[in-house]
Amino acid sequence: MIHILAPAQELTAADSSGRHIYDLRALQGLPQSTEKTHLLSYILQIIRERGDWKGAVISLRASDIENLGRIFSASQEIKSHSYLEWIEKQEITLQKN
Repeated sequence: MIHILAPAQELTAADSSGRHIYDLRALQGLPQSTEKTHLLSYILQIIRERGDWKGAVISLRASDIENLGRIFSASQEIKSHSYLEWIEKQEITLQKN
């Protein structure tokens, strides 16, 4: 379980930095799906590696996005085989103002 402590009011839906920044509260609020389960598992591993358990947002690097794309395209369980198309529809990507 990800614990959310920081407010995310300063954030808007867009990303021009090349990094993907996700609102973890919005991600947790998505309906249950295989895509959500895979993304949360990936993000939890990144949080463990970084030791960052207090954020309301997480920034994923280009290599993370590439890996998620591979996971989505290779998984037999995932219905949406394009990670970028799926994530765009979820409206959880943010950019700092």
